[in-house]
Amino acid sequence: MTPSLSGLAEGKGVGQTFETLLIGQLLKVMRGTLQKSAFSDSQSGVSHYLEMVDLELARLLVERGGLGLAAQLERRQPAGPTQSHGQEKADS
Repeated sequence: MTPSLSGLAEGKGVGQTFETLLIGQLLKVMRGTLQKSAFSDSQSGVSHYLEMVDLELARLLVERGGLGLAAQLERRQPAGPTQSHGQEKADS
């Protein structure tokens, strides 16, 4: 399951969205290292449910400070709108 980036429309910064997706992926990979049980293999919807749980846990972790990546990215983000290199050449 690939989550949408609707968090950007809800006022979340790009850094928080990135950090949420990163932590969610880390949780998914860590869960994949666990030994499979008969229960987890018998339910086809369990993997989708666990992905949703991982993403929600990641979102909550980021809301409470996360790994600090969002804050670092937001500090390094330039203030104001920027132009792409193609637009600068076209304007010149």
